[in-house]
Amino acid sequence: DQFANLLLEHVVERHILAEEKLYAEVYLGTMLIRGENVCLIGEVDPERPDGQLREAPLSYVLRREAELEADNKGKQLDMFADQAEG
Repeated sequence: DQFANLLLEHVVERHILAEEKLYAEVYLGTMLIRGENVCLIGEVDPERPDGQLREAPLSYVLRREAELEADNKGKQLDMFADQAEG
């Protein structure tokens, strides 16, 4: 429409574990994106293979994402503690 609102159908959110070259998708369905929130839209070519990525169970990918995030938070806390001591 004239306000740049977008109505998307069959939306998926792809979670990627880059180091393990795995991905999983969460089906979101239909989504309305308000014009003031639009930053970047790209077309996905369904004929193009996913390259090196392999599909994995969603439960595994989400668990690994949580583990990696917890590891990163622990490293950040260690870094701040070292800076405070130094």
